[in-house]
Amino acid sequence: MKTVRSDPERGSGTMLATMLISGLFAAGLLLISLAVAHQARWQAQLAADLGALAAASAWRTGFDPCEIAMRTVELNRAVIPEKACVPQAYGQVRVSVVYRFEFLGPRQAKAYSVAGPRPGA
Repeated sequence: MKTVRSDPERGSGTMLATMLISGLFAAGLLLISLAVAHQARWQAQLAADLGALAAASAWRTGFDPCEIAMRTVELNRAVIPEKACVPQAYGQVRVSVVYRFEFLGPRQAKAYSVAGPRPGA
């Protein structure tokens, strides 16, 4: 008859490896989520900058700056919320943008930009 030894540490290496792999998987998901959020913030800032530049240029040539900014921002897959395009003094235009991304549920990245000549220039 065989004797079976009862070892209290039997299988602990398997549990340790499972926990290590689970931790690495969770860290990888966190890094991917942060990268997606950073990308969305960058896209929002890009859309805001381009929208503000287009609006300032349109205002200078006599067109409606907010209409031009809205079209430019939409071409960059972002949205200008209501009353977020504000023509300011000296031909400057301030544009606020919301960029939506759907990675881990609906999230938004927000940015704003001001374009136009400096005051006194």
